[in-house]
Amino acid sequence: LYTNELWNIISLELTGDVKNVAELSKMPFIENLTLQQGKYENLSAISTLTNLKALNINGVTLTSDEIKIIASLPELVSLSMVRCNLSSIADLSGATQLVHLDLIYTKPHPYTTFHYLLKTLVDFVLDFDLHLHY
Repeated sequence: LYTNELWNIISLELTGDVKNVAELSKMPFIENLTLQQGKYENLSAISTLTNLKALNINGVTLTSDEIKIIASLPELVSLSMVRCNLSSIADLSGATQLVHLDLIYTKPHPYTTFHYLLKTLVDFVLDFDLHLHY
């Protein structure tokens, strides 16, 4: 894979084997990104993915700053953070374009802190037992 071919990638799945995701900044046309279980470095590179529509994160600990970066993505409409450790989902308050939010098995459990996101959400999943559609 050559650097100029990175421009053509629109969907990408990374596993915990990949530690540094700084190269994401060279893939501006990614629309769907999955980060599977791992400790990733340079997650701030996600801020360059202005075409990202769906982000799936599984088993990753995210800092407050990383959550704010995710919330600032202008085209992001679907966010799934499964089995993630979050400091708070209050940092998602800037994600006003979200339509789908999935927080299954995410800690701390955000039952009482998601009210400000409900304006745009059509689909909100907290648990397998609680799946809200609006």
